[in-house]
Amino acid sequence: MNKKNIKSFPLNLIFILVLTTTLFAVAFLITELRVEADVVNNVTGWAWSENIGWISFNCTNDNSCGTHNYGVNIDTNGNLSGHAWSEHIGWINFNPAEPPGGPSNSARVNIDSGEVSGWVRALAGGADGWDGWIKLRCEGAECNPPLGYGVSINRDTGVFQNWAWGGDVVGWISFNCANDDSCLQASDYRVRTSFS
Repeated sequence: MNKKNIKSFPLNLIFILVLTTTLFAVAFLITELRVEADVVNNVTGWAWSENIGWISFNCTNDNSCGTHNYGVNIDTNGNLSGHAWSEHIGWINFNPAEPPGGPSNSARVNIDSGEVSGWVRALAGGADGWDGWIKLRCEGAECNPPLGYGVSINRDTGVFQNWAWGGDVVGWISFNCANDDSCLQASDYRVRTSFS
C-alpha cells in the first residue's frame, strides 16, 4: 500500500460505515408493520368498547383490504390467530407470544361448547404501564357475580356474544350489540365467524 492509500483508508472506511448505517436507518424507518390477511380469515364484524371505541376484526369491514390487509381466523382446532384493528390502540394480536399463564392461555374456541378463552394483546401495550393484555373469559373466583364474563360463539349462527375485559385502558369489550340492548339504536354491531 502506498502512502496515499494509507491516508485515505480511514476516510473510506468511515464513509462506508456512515453510508451503511444510514441505509439501515432509512430502511428501518420506512418499514412498517405488515399485517396480512390470510385467504382463510373467517372472523368479521365489529366489537365495541366505551373506552377505545370500535374494533374491526377484518379489513373487509371497512374496505381497507387494499391498504391494510388484516383479519382474525379460527383454525380447525379452535385456535385464534391474526389481527384486529382499533383506531385508538392499534393492532390487536390474537396469537401473541407468552400470554399470561403460559401458552395454554392462548386465544382459542372450545369446539364443542363455543366458549372463547385465553388472552389477546394490543401491540401498543407496554407503554405508560399498560401491558396491553385483553382477557376473553374469566377464571376461578373472578367468575363469581357480578364479575363473571366470557366471550362465546353461537354454534348455529356463528355470531359472537358477551364480553371480554381489557383492564383500565380498554375496559369492557362487547362482541354483540345484544349485550347492551343497543341493536335497535344507531349501532347494530356484532362479530361473527363462518367457522363451524
